[in-house]
Amino acid sequence: MRKRKPRDQSTANHAQNVTGNVVQAGRIGSVYVHHAPTQVARAAAAVVTRVRPEATAGEVFVGRSDEMERVLSALDPGDAVGAGASGVVVSAVAGMGGVGKTALARHAAVEAARRGWFAGGVFWVDLQGYSPDGQVSATAVFGPLLRRLGMPDERIPDDPGEQAAVYDEVLTELAVRDRGVLVVLDNASAAAQVRGLLPGAGPHRIVVTTRDTLDLPHARRLSLDVLALGAAVALLERALHEQDPDDDRIGTDPPGAGKLAQACGGLPLALRIAAALLADEPHLGPGELAEQLRQAPGVEGYAHGEQALAATFDLSWRRLVHLHPGWARLLRLLCLDSGPDTSTEVAAALADQSTAHVRVGLRALRHAHLIRVVGPERWGLHDLIRAHTGTRHAPDLDHEQLRTAEMRLLDHYTTTTEHANVHLQALAGQSVPDRFAARQEVLEWLDAERATLIATVVHAATAGYHAHAVRLGIALGEYLRLRRYLTDLITVAEHAHTSAAHLTPHRSATTANNLGAALRQVQRFEEAITFYETALRLLKEAGDRRGEATTWNNLGTVLQEIGQLEESVAAYGTALDLMRKVGDRQGEAVAWTSMGVVLWRMGRSGEAVTAHETALGLFRQMGDLHGEANALGSLGVALVEVGRLEESVTAYQTALGLSREMGDPRYEANAWGTLGLALRKAGRFEEAGRCWERARDAFSATGDTDNVDLVDSFLHDLPGHPDKGALPE
Repeated sequence: MRKRKPRDQSTANHAQNVTGNVVQAGRIGSVYVHHAPTQVARAAAAVVTRVRPEATAGEVFVGRSDEMERVLSALDPGDAVGAGASGVVVSAVAGMGGVGKTALARHAAVEAARRGWFAGGVFWVDLQGYSPDGQVSATAVFGPLLRRLGMPDERIPDDPGEQAAVYDEVLTELAVRDRGVLVVLDNASAAAQVRGLLPGAGPHRIVVTTRDTLDLPHARRLSLDVLALGAAVALLERALHEQDPDDDRIGTDPPGAGKLAQACGGLPLALRIAAALLADEPHLGPGELAEQLRQAPGVEGYAHGEQALAATFDLSWRRLVHLHPGWARLLRLLCLDSGPDTSTEVAAALADQSTAHVRVGLRALRHAHLIRVVGPERWGLHDLIRAHTGTRHAPDLDHEQLRTAEMRLLDHYTTTTEHANVHLQALAGQSVPDRFAARQEVLEWLDAERATLIATVVHAATAGYHAHAVRLGIALGEYLRLRRYLTDLITVAEHAHTSAAHLTPHRSATTANNLGAALRQVQRFEEAITFYETALRLLKEAGDRRGEATTWNNLGTVLQEIGQLEESVAAYGTALDLMRKVGDRQGEAVAWTSMGVVLWRMGRSGEAVTAHETALGLFRQMGDLHGEANALGSLGVALVEVGRLEESVTAYQTALGLSREMGDPRYEANAWGTLGLALRKAGRFEEAGRCWERARDAFSATGDTDNVDLVDSFLHDLPGHPDKGALPE
């Protein structure tokens, strides 16, 4: 075969300048091993093997059917689309070593060999792109690969640039003879390792696995994610059976298997290590192992023999520190965020940089597959990456700097949530912080950050940031109640109250009151009463008469709900007395409204009407339109019971008009709902149904799902409700 100049002279010259001549080290079995001359530092040997159809026999491989189909589609010589592409890049989501890139490529290569797609052969090269002992360059691959393609030693040039030209000629001749070649280049860390090995055209294919985003034109890109829970459990079970076919601990303990799969984060390497650990200890349950792995520092527990998750992750971390120390610092800072993902805005607060600047770093980490995109301006960090990186030292980032960054994070979440809470509870015309433009924007932000905010309260309480835990816990209460996230509401209230014990008695009283309100929401009434009584004692000791009055009002509501109506009247009476003494007319009006409700429940509807009319007068004196609308709604209920139906409808219609005037969707929703109740009582079923339909839409717009369900039940029970009827004006 005639030697000629390489197709890319600059590539050939660069290869010669960098590596010099390639020297054959010898042959081991059927594998040829070549390396560069000894004067080139850290040059790694290239090992080229032929892939056989039976190469993966018995190997556990689950949960990758869709990804396998995509790779095979790119490899299929009969695929017209694939025929024009130079290959497919298989890369890992979040840059995680151990996600199964190599396993997928190996199974795809074996399947391609089994189907007889590549008459010229299927070959495998480990480029060792993340090895601390040095990477394999493209020039180190030409010689061994030419030998595997059948070229005698004496016809292979010594010069790497000429080897590249011969490699190109061989592939061209094989293409003419319709003998396609598949080469799998495993563990590439840079496009330079790959470009010289890409075929120019023809039936040849290249599969590349990498932890980075490589600049490979015309390549199909496939990012591997971790396994879903079901597939992760299946991998655990099959990997355990691989070592002991009679071991059924995974199949007989679904909850424990699920916990172990979750502890492994769906990462195939972690799952295989966990299965091996189980095989070593026959009396260890999968749930127990999951707990042990979570308790181990970092990811040190994920180790078995030569397999260790920490060692795999360290390769990516060391490379990042060496090449991009600023990005390494950013990744370490992201580990301080307690939630499942982080916004660009929060990352900027952590790094103390502008969002424009930090966004560049976040994208770089995404390209390195160390974080993943989970939504607009939102970035996810896998739990195991977080656990590993959180134990590593980043350049120029000491303990004090980490603590300062954590304080910036807590300040950001707390202040922003407090601003959001002001918006949620603001009356019409009340000034609000300009952090949010509208109520809908507030709800969208809280919805996006909810999981993180809950985790932040828990972390702040357990890590000793008690002031932040209390402030953030208090600020979240209205939102969690509105969205009916009652379990979260309890969690937040409990941790805030625990932290308040480290602050002042008054803070403890406030959080005890909030915890009582949260427990009331889930009908844990006796516990709620206990915390209200605690709050009353602390408030009395602190001399906060107004706080006492508010808590007596709250206690009265719980007593009413458990049927202790006389005790409820007494509690409301105490609240009224205290409100009068401190001159809080608004608090007095609220207490009168509460008193009216319990009197109505006791059948004392005439007294209830008087109580609500008293509240209504007070609200009108103060010009409190929201209070007036509430009082009118409660008054309407009592008027129905005393037979004054038309007055009741008038009261509700007035309340509806006030709600529209205030432009408050919450009050308008309540007004439509209560007007429907009055109309139903009056036998005006069509109008009642139309009111409830409006109420349902309004409650839905505010995110009040509980009241949506309640109104739906009213509609369902409405006798002969047709989808028609005029709305009352």
